[in-house]
Amino acid sequence: MKDSLDLKHDGTMRWYSNIGLPPTMIDEAIHFVDLDLDFVAVQPDEWRLVDEEEFEINQERYDYPDALISYVWQTVCEVKHRIQYRQFPFDGSFERRLLELSQSKTSHFR
Repeated sequence: MKDSLDLKHDGTMRWYSNIGLPPTMIDEAIHFVDLDLDFVAVQPDEWRLVDEEEFEINQERYDYPDALISYVWQTVCEVKHRIQYRQFPFDGSFERRLLELSQSKTSHFR
């Protein structure tokens, strides 16, 4: 799972949680394999699973092994659990930290 925040030019935000393989480090570069499914929220408490059709298409196109398909759906269940129980990274700590940084006197957000 990889989480991100997309800040639009109009000031709106969208949160993403990508389902993927754990990142690996190869030759000092971090590699991440996205497995198509994502959780998306326009509001922090309104998450929905998207791209299920893309996952089904790629599952056949790339002949995903059963173990990988099982891993994906187990991860989806884990993310749903974390969202429901407001566990990291769905506990608001990321948003609080961003707000804290934006209000600090550092050059990060000038």
